[in-house]
Amino acid sequence: MKILILLFIVSHAYSKEIAITIDDAPMGGTHLTGIERSQKIIQALKETYTQATFFVNPKKMNEEGIKRIDAYEKAQHLIANHSFSHHELNRVDAATYSEDIKKGHEALKHYTYFVKYFRFPYLREGDTQEKRDGVRKTLKELGLKNGYVTVNTYDWHMNNLYQNAIKANRAVNMDEFKKIYIRILIDAANYYDKMAVDSLGRSPRHTLLLHENDLTAYFLKDLILALKKDGWSIITADYAYRDPIADFETNTLFEKNPGRIGEIAHDKKWKGNLWHEACNEKYLEEALKPAGI
Repeated sequence: MKILILLFIVSHAYSKEIAITIDDAPMGGTHLTGIERSQKIIQALKETYTQATFFVNPKKMNEEGIKRIDAYEKAQHLIANHSFSHHELNRVDAATYSEDIKKGHEALKHYTYFVKYFRFPYLREGDTQEKRDGVRKTLKELGLKNGYVTVNTYDWHMNNLYQNAIKANRAVNMDEFKKIYIRILIDAANYYDKMAVDSLGRSPRHTLLLHENDLTAYFLKDLILALKKDGWSIITADYAYRDPIADFETNTLFEKNPGRIGEIAHDKKWKGNLWHEACNEKYLEEALKPAGI
């Protein structure tokens, strides 16, 4: 019996769980129209039995944008606040930023699947103590929890590279692109999980950062299937944010925030790099060359 209990504790401590979170909805049309992109994302989530959380910028919600956010809600995905205007906290004062959070909250709170999480645009949480503490106070007043990221990625940069290649009429090998994209993101998930195990002694419930771009529309289904094949269980953000690391608050001021695991690792004097290469633009540019990007 003791052996069985020990095996359960060990397996639970090192289980890999991850939620799919998608920022910057509703993004404008690029190679895909906004409607096409939303439809593909919803279908990918449906086919993989996944509930995602969309962090929304209401300023982008024109008539088409409203239809797209309504479609995400109709498919029973969670809707959360990513600020109204997508300000970068390092570039504005706390009062301006806090008002933008409140404006976003008012624009989204009527959704049935609205959840009280706020994700900082650019993951910037304040480059001064005054900003950081002022915004934390605003979040508490609104009852909003920090919708932090544990698996940080620059999928937005990969998407920018793809859009540039399409505009330049370069032949992009989408099968090769998908393989590289999935490999990079799974490597990132495992990297941050190892960082967490080294820093916490366990694997927490993770949140993967994606954006509502064309690559998410094209590759999300295969990414989720690949994560499962790699041993990951797909969970909801609502469940992920009930992990004890949700209560962690660093006193460190980061010019560029590495994500919640990076914050914890830094404060525990972890010696490795707080950012995986998925957040290195030059690395991504080299990695994607075989796909014609």
